[in-house]
Amino acid sequence: MGLAWYKSKIKGALQRVLGPYALKELEIASVGARPNARYGIMMDRLTIEIVY
Repeated sequence: MGLAWYKSKIKGALQRVLGPYALKELEIASVGARPNARYGIMMDRLTIEIVY
């Protein structure tokens, strides 16, 4: 199981929550090397909006 498996799982979860059009602006990136790799979403901070 490599990076592609994790990325597809994360993308699927994000698509269910945010919808298919939001995925165009997201990039799933890894930091570090296995086994200590961490995965995160690279996104412009100005596009994030928190609604209470």
